[in-house]
Amino acid sequence: PASLPDLAMSPPDLLPPPVPMYLNGSFDGGSSPYQSWVATLTFARELYTKYHRQLRLTYFVTTAFYDPAVTGSAVGKASSRDEVLVRWALTQQAINEGHEIANHTVRHQDGSLWTAAQWRAELNEYQTLLTRNLFQPVRDERGNPVFPRFIPAPAARPGTVGAACTDSSQCGTSLPCVMVTPTQGFCTQDCNETRPCPNGTICGYPQETGEDLDICLPRPQFPVLYNGQELFDAAGNPNLLHPALHPYVPVGFRAPQLATNSAMYDVLKELGYLYDASQVDAPDPPYLYSGVLEFSLMRFPGSLAIPMDYNYMYHMDADGSIMEPDYQRSIISAYNDRNKMTWSIGHHLYNYSHGVYLEVFKRTFRFAAQGCPDEHGVRRCPDMDFPSMRELQQIYATHPLLPLAERTPPSLRSVTTSAPDSSLSSAPST
Repeated sequence: PASLPDLAMSPPDLLPPPVPMYLNGSFDGGSSPYQSWVATLTFARELYTKYHRQLRLTYFVTTAFYDPAVTGSAVGKASSRDEVLVRWALTQQAINEGHEIANHTVRHQDGSLWTAAQWRAELNEYQTLLTRNLFQPVRDERGNPVFPRFIPAPAARPGTVGAACTDSSQCGTSLPCVMVTPTQGFCTQDCNETRPCPNGTICGYPQETGEDLDICLPRPQFPVLYNGQELFDAAGNPNLLHPALHPYVPVGFRAPQLATNSAMYDVLKELGYLYDASQVDAPDPPYLYSGVLEFSLMRFPGSLAIPMDYNYMYHMDADGSIMEPDYQRSIISAYNDRNKMTWSIGHHLYNYSHGVYLEVFKRTFRFAAQGCPDEHGVRRCPDMDFPSMRELQQIYATHPLLPLAERTPPSLRSVTTSAPDSSLSSAPST
């Protein structure tokens, strides 16, 4: 048989492209506040505008906050159809802007002792709800998304909550302008059960009290027509028979509390999931287990914890003063000492430490987008990409320079069925 071509002797245009370092940012949605969706989408746009770097986030969402009828949730649930319509619209907007939605279960329960039947029921329920409410983007002749349609609240006067804006100068005193899409913003205010939203706007935290606050946003516009047919009716229900609507199918999973077992992997493979992100591991490249690609959360030597906001809060780093240098050192080490090893930062949509950790997340990605400059401006990690885990899975499945080893995840190597130690793992999202 003919021998394989010698890549060293091949013309340059036939050589595989060089591999950058892949840094992924993800957010677990044990809760799903509107403000976190808006803030993270806005940041991804900022990174592209300032540094011309595409940041594709992965959102692991829990659908208890998308279904008022759900029972048995460990973390709460949505309280009204209007609340849900706004949340679906924000989640669809994330898809429209190139981000990924992945599975974090329906009820955010610890599944470490579940049978395959229990995992199958939970994941199937999740997929059914998601694929009936989230879709591949539908665009008009100018390339703009047809849905969701965000419009000002009908009762909102200019400058008040729910009114249109593009910056905070167009809103009343102390009312910020939040950009829900790249071109559509709204004046808003903090809200919860004791601070209701005015002008018919909807609060993302209608059952919370005290310091747990979200923001007020208008209800999306319905019905939505496309090519002379209803895509969504006046109540916001999708027309699943419309030929333009193609379900958004999740391919990735992260277990609540990072609590896994072998039955979980069997069911993930059975249902066609392509990757998991539930393991806590030593720094190492992604690997395969039972046909599923594993993207572990990894604690680099010398770091306080795995790169997850809850874990730094657990270790009392309330101001992020340890988290930020840990993250920077880890990226530089992964790039220079470990051959540009893929690394992930996994935070939560919940606003831990009053937003401090989200600001660290932003500064970390800005630092990486600039090539990890030292005090003299020397770029220590100049070749960086920020794909979603969905994109990462495709890269690893097709790139000739990224071979995958098969091995057993850490949580399955011993006979214990307990979740990982709380100092290393994620605790239930609030």
